[in-house]
Amino acid sequence: MFCTKCGEAIADGSNVCPVCNSSLNDENDSGRALVYASQKNIEAVIGNEKQRIIDPEKMKRNKIISILLCVIGAVLLISAIRPITTAKYKHYVDNCDYYISQYKETSSMAGGGILGSGYASLASRWKEMADEAKKHIWTNRVVSIMLVASGATIIIVGAKKIKKNKPIDNKKGDVE
Repeated sequence: MFCTKCGEAIADGSNVCPVCNSSLNDENDSGRALVYASQKNIEAVIGNEKQRIIDPEKMKRNKIISILLCVIGAVLLISAIRPITTAKYKHYVDNCDYYISQYKETSSMAGGGILGSGYASLASRWKEMADEAKKHIWTNRVVSIMLVASGATIIIVGAKKIKKNKPIDNKKGDVE
């Protein structure tokens, strides 16, 4: 129960508000008590069911936040495409196997003899290039996966908040 003058929550059946000392017997003020319940975002009894009353301003703010979350999630999903579509990424994907095959070939020739040390040096460079390509490929893939996961999560949270944002709902979350 709420005081119809100051809005303070008070014990059911009280005749006087302990905060502002106003009389609570006026039957015309029952509508204002419901408004106070909605401002405090609490449960109130409407008919025979206990229901949550949500402040309309808070609903509007929650809806805006929910929509922004969905937009941010969509931007993250769209931006997940970027790391795996760059020219540098495609270059590394196209050439990684070539770098590895060249490394294997030149390292097999890096034995003794006049050119052995030259092949060893060349094999070392092919290995560096292959390692760099692998690192770049996997870094971009992980970044894309993280963007997709975070974008999808944010969209789901935003959508749930939009669905939950109802003016009056019973304990089950359904609107009557």
